[in-house]
Amino acid sequence: MKIDTSKLPTHIALVCRRFNICNPDDLAARFLEASYVAEATLKTIACVLHAGLEKPAREIAYRHAYEFVRADGLGLWESSIRDLTTPPTASYLPPEYSSLLNWIAKKRTKNEDELFCSTFDGLRSVLSLLGADDNDRPKTVSVRELMSVLVQIRNKTKAHGAVGEEFYAAANAPYFAAVIAILKTCPAFSWK
Repeated sequence: MKIDTSKLPTHIALVCRRFNICNPDDLAARFLEASYVAEATLKTIACVLHAGLEKPAREIAYRHAYEFVRADGLGLWESSIRDLTTPPTASYLPPEYSSLLNWIAKKRTKNEDELFCSTFDGLRSVLSLLGADDNDRPKTVSVRELMSVLVQIRNKTKAHGAVGEEFYAAANAPYFAAVIAILKTCPAFSWK
């Protein structure tokens, strides 16, 4: 499985290149490279949203920039995306951001949203492999929820403990599918 980097922003394409050249037989390394791609993607989305607030809401933009610079984990970036894409903060974003806001916040319940629903179910199975409780599954799926689960998986694998080869063998396919789905569908990555 390779990621098409031709339409991605340069910095994300470079991180994806690391994933693409990683030995496919080294399951742990491929998983960690996919984690780096997810991390770069989330941070880029947060920075794009922050940039939209620079003129209309300088104080809110400053607060988020202050948090970004001092962040010691990916969870803060994800919570900033959540804050930046919910009212009242989202109302300060310019009209050009409506496609990005819709992409992040839209409830995925229709047939055309099957990609996101199946991706979310795959990520929940990865969390189950890590021993996470599955009782708090939301009734509807959004990209915001996908990002939240990606951060949980990253924290449980990279930051808080080691997992074995059998985990990577079972988890890599759904994890890669989720990262690639976000990369392919994010409208901000096609902006100039």
